[in-house]
Amino acid sequence: MPQMKPMNWLNLMMYFLLSLLFSLTNLNFFMKKKKKKIFMIIYNFKFKW
Repeated sequence: MPQMKPMNWLNLMMYFLLSLLFSLTNLNFFMKKKKKKIFMIIYNFKFKW
């Protein structure tokens, strides 16, 4: 398991926050068509770490 440096942790945190923001911004659009698929993607993304 690679050693986590503070900078790497910060990058991961920023990436996560940006992804979350992107998801919230496009939530309405995704809800209309691919609600279940998007939910599974987010679910898998959370537990992939």
